[in-house]
Amino acid sequence: MCSSDLTTAAAIPTFVVGSDEQRDLLDQFQRRCLHFSEAYQKNKPLCFNARSFQRTHPVKARRGHADADACLVAPCILGVADGVSQIEEFGIDASELPNELLRQCKELGMTQLIPGCDLDPEDAYRGPIPLVREAFESTESLGSTTLVLAVLDNSTRIHGKLHPMIAV
Repeated sequence: MCSSDLTTAAAIPTFVVGSDEQRDLLDQFQRRCLHFSEAYQKNKPLCFNARSFQRTHPVKARRGHADADACLVAPCILGVADGVSQIEEFGIDASELPNELLRQCKELGMTQLIPGCDLDPEDAYRGPIPLVREAFESTESLGSTTLVLAVLDNSTRIHGKLHPMIAV
């Protein structure tokens, strides 16, 4: 690039939209005052409010492959697991392990994470990895799966104060 090109490039404005039009756009995008129907309550336990929808990919459906995906929606846990469909060649239902694993995660999580439940210290929530490990050890299905789990822990204390945490 020669020096005359640099001078010309420096004279071209960065924004394609004029400043008056930019101001109007920013006014449209400004944050509005939000009013919540629920009053703020300090140290109130938090929960997920989620839904799921599943549909087999059309290509998989045309090939006759079953959907091996599974979803978990619970107040303190969200999860998605996907079975490995290649094991169907060995006569194993690829959806069994993901569904069973998420059911076990939900059962354990609802026991460990619901505030006010009296548990023995060895049964208390210790994080998402121990929860998944314990859930997997209690499954009977064969197979392979990928898994992502989000856990909302309302029992975390920092300097004696409750601080809800999300672990993934």
